[in-house]
Amino acid sequence: PVHPNNGTRWDLCFQRRKLKDGDNSKVYLDVDFAVSQIQGSAKLTERHLEKVQELVSQALNKDVPVIASDDLLGFGLDAVELPKSVKASRRVLRALGVVPDDDKILQVLKPKAGKRSAESNRDKIYNYDAIVKALGRDF
Repeated sequence: PVHPNNGTRWDLCFQRRKLKDGDNSKVYLDVDFAVSQIQGSAKLTERHLEKVQELVSQALNKDVPVIASDDLLGFGLDAVELPKSVKASRRVLRALGVVPDDDKILQVLKPKAGKRSAESNRDKIYNYDAIVKALGRDF
């Protein structure tokens, strides 16, 4: 952990639980290692999803879609993602043998679109901007 204001090493352990609000520590990440782990994790997740889809489809002897949770739930963080979430919901319903109705899906999802807020990694990582710069995108 590092001090949230100046990035110096902070040897707090259980004592940090007694800190006042706003005095929380942050983590300082090794940029190269963090980027390699984030990128490697994304590739591994994609390969796992493909393998799961293959195994389940073989076991059930029919094509079974694998749908990322981000596609299903992305509308909650950003209303712009609503069409993608509707499409993903439609695929889930079809896979379950239900004939999807986009109007009904929208009726359920639209009131919740953009209502969830994500926790910011910026609040927890001291060198957040360096990680974003190295990744070439936010995370």
